[in-house]
Amino acid sequence: MAAPVARWFFLRRYKSILRQGADGLAHHLGTRLLDEWTDELPPLRSGRAPPFDLAAAVGAGCAAGISSTFLQMGMWQVLSYPVWNMLLRDSRLAAAIVLGPGVLPPPPTFDPFIMLVASVLHFALSATYGLAIAALVNRMKMTTAVGLGAISGLLLFILNMGGFTSVFPWFVASRDTATAVAHLGFGVTAAACYRYAQPLGIRAHSH
Repeated sequence: MAAPVARWFFLRRYKSILRQGADGLAHHLGTRLLDEWTDELPPLRSGRAPPFDLAAAVGAGCAAGISSTFLQMGMWQVLSYPVWNMLLRDSRLAAAIVLGPGVLPPPPTFDPFIMLVASVLHFALSATYGLAIAALVNRMKMTTAVGLGAISGLLLFILNMGGFTSVFPWFVASRDTATAVAHLGFGVTAAACYRYAQPLGIRAHSH
């Protein structure tokens, strides 16, 4: 990220050092320096930079939204939580953002409309977060992208369980280890899926 600015400073110092070397060499040979010439540095990146793939970013976010849900359910199972009741509870917590706190449990019963609203909101947020993560990892190698995706997932956990709870205080109920692991998995999956799908899109555009 700093390369475009740092490059300018480095080039100035680089050429200055070589000019001093040319002057020193001429002095050592007992002659006069007529001119000096410096090879240019290679461009910042070789080859064509991958374009941002909007479809791949949205798809990666939705895929991460699905995988993180199953990951959270698995964590509930490991932690001996009632998985079905926890899923119904979190669905109502999410739906309450749109429908208001009147839909909050107890009891965490199944309601098709509440589940639909929660699912639509879940995928909308997943796609939005996927776009943000994809923009961060767009030009990175897979290993670097996955690492940054993990960090992004933890930052999303802080945002959702910190910032969201100041507006929607009922989300305090889901501020636990399972939710943190699910956010971590979301970031990793979104980054990995985008970087895996992006080269496929580049190849398709090149034919």
